[in-house]
Parts: sequence; structure tokens; C-alpha cells
Amino acid sequence: HAERARKAASGLDIDVVEAGIESMPIADATVDWIWCRDVLVHVDLERGLAECVRVLKPGGRMLAYVNVGTELLEPRETALLAAGVAAYNLDAEAIESAAAAAGFATEQTIRVKSE
Repeated sequence: HAERARKAASGLDIDVVEAGIESMPIADATVDWIWCRDVLVHVDLERGLAECVRVLKPGGRMLAYVNVGTELLEPRETALLAAGVAAYNLDAEAIESAAAAAGFATEQTIRVKSE
């Protein structure tokens, strides 16, 4: 996806950086936007979100799209899902709490029943 993004951004003042969320090769306070899809369930939330806060400019924004387990899944099903896709953070409240602890203010949360 990074290569497609680079091609789409060709000629624009946009840098596409492909990196692990827990350690980005980006200077402090230099990023306007972070778009993060289906990543937070697979990483160390505290390290990853702290790194996002570090690289964002004051007033910078992050959009996180996350699939999580809900009350519709039995605990056994959630465990099987987590093991099958190496997901560690399938609890929406835990992700939101980690984001707040890192210094993010949630502007909007949209809960959908399915993609």
C-alpha cells in the first residue's frame, strides 16, 4: 500500500513513510496526519501511541480505524480470533484508554456493526 500511496502523492507536498508504529524514523513534531488502519490491535499500544504523539505537530491529527471484539463474541471466540491473527488489543475501551494515556483527545468514535 505504501508504494501505491507514493504514486498517488507524486508531485504533491506529501511524504509517505512506511515504518513500524512503535519506532518511526521521523523527527519530533513534524507530522500533520497519521492514518492508521488495522494496526493498533497488533502492537504495543503504549509504545505505538506514544510514538504517534511524539511525531505529530501541535494540532496534528490521527485517524485510527480499528476492528475490535464486541459483546456479540463469546470470550472463547475472541481468544480464538486473537490467536489466529496475532491480535492483542481487541477491546475498544482498552484502546481508547491507552490513547488518552498517551495524550490523545478523542474527537469522534463511530461504532459500526460491520464493515
